[in-house]
Amino acid sequence: MATGSGKTRVAVRSAEELRAGRVLVLVPSLDLLAQTEAAWREGGRRGPMIGVSSLRGEEVSFPNTTDPVELVEWISQRLDQEWTPLGLLAVLLPPGHAAFPVIDNDTLQSLDALIGLEALHSRLGPLLDTPAADPDSSQDEHRARILQALRVHRGNTPGSG
Repeated sequence: MATGSGKTRVAVRSAEELRAGRVLVLVPSLDLLAQTEAAWREGGRRGPMIGVSSLRGEEVSFPNTTDPVELVEWISQRLDQEWTPLGLLAVLLPPGHAAFPVIDNDTLQSLDALIGLEALHSRLGPLLDTPAADPDSSQDEHRARILQALRVHRGNTPGSG
């Protein structure tokens, strides 16, 4: 689509139609970052937004950083306040990410750096300790695959033992 043809509006509407809880939006410039945030807000999105950019203060109305430590802190805070760990993993590891394993060694290292595997296992404890029910949807199936991969990594597949 050409510049100014409404790509952002299409994305906002698509996310709405898909009932997408969290959406990763990548833009090629700092100017578009603030513009995109405004368009998503105008489109009815009210959830938290985080930017990975050099914008600061009055330049943008949501937190931005290029500091990985600060980014990890923000994600950890939102895990505690707003996001479910499994929901975040379903976004970070979308269904098309990989076949099996859903979580390979490189992905585990990235998750450890971003969230911390011990903290993740702790937050997901009850879900990891019980067998998964039959999924009702492809989203549930994807989350079940993520949990199973984490169970295998942690070495406590329910029912084994």
